[in-house]
Amino acid sequence: MTTGDGGTLKGAGPAWSGVLWERRVLALMWLVWAGWVCLLSIHAFDAALSLAMRGLPPEVHAVFRVITVAGLGKWYLWPLGLGAAGLGAAAAVLPGQERARRYRQWAWLLLFAFLAVLLSGLAVDVIKVVAGRARPKFLELGGFYGFLPINFRADYQSFPSGHAATAASVALVVTYLWFELRWLAWAYALPIIASRVVINAHFLGDVIGGVAIALFVTWALRDWFAGHDVVFAFGEDGLIRRQSPTPLPVGSPPPVGRGFAQGR
Repeated sequence: MTTGDGGTLKGAGPAWSGVLWERRVLALMWLVWAGWVCLLSIHAFDAALSLAMRGLPPEVHAVFRVITVAGLGKWYLWPLGLGAAGLGAAAAVLPGQERARRYRQWAWLLLFAFLAVLLSGLAVDVIKVVAGRARPKFLELGGFYGFLPINFRADYQSFPSGHAATAASVALVVTYLWFELRWLAWAYALPIIASRVVINAHFLGDVIGGVAIALFVTWALRDWFAGHDVVFAFGEDGLIRRQSPTPLPVGSPPPVGRGFAQGR
């Protein structure tokens, strides 16, 4: 396997192993805090907010039902997966080391985005089955508000929200890769996340849980990539920054350059 710079995929060096463990501990602490926020929402806000959303005008529900479709993982997984595979294959068969290096850089970048969305979705799917939370519709129809753990029925897979996790992972990926576009990325993601509550597909605590899982998974994945010097790298100050990929060759190859784009 090769890195985005065309080298060999390597493990985290000793200089950064301690930093990675500290970051993992902080991430776990943050995830525990997010769990407490979810519990607070479940006990104090979810039921009342769900019933309030049912009183919104039909036109509002109609708009958000269109918006919510953008939270399906397939819209991102297929193009990202095919793009990463195509660029990786091109790097393997096209002549020229420099050209292959550039294709590998972009293949790794797309693979990072693909894995962030995929792994966030898989984590959510597992928790859905284990938690077995009833969908909001049961609250209105029969007054049932609770959990039936280890449940494979979609009606009892409300927590956490998969659409919210997908939207959050996409926004965080864009934030990590193109920090200057972070506001646009979250302006795109937040209406999708909110739509799940507005159309009563999920409770507020469900979308909080979905977002928290996506942020944790994507953050951990970026740390792993940085530890192996792929797509991301540790700067001299200990911060993780994106390795700027060389533009893909179009016509005459441009001068080769490598820099860092600020990541947070």
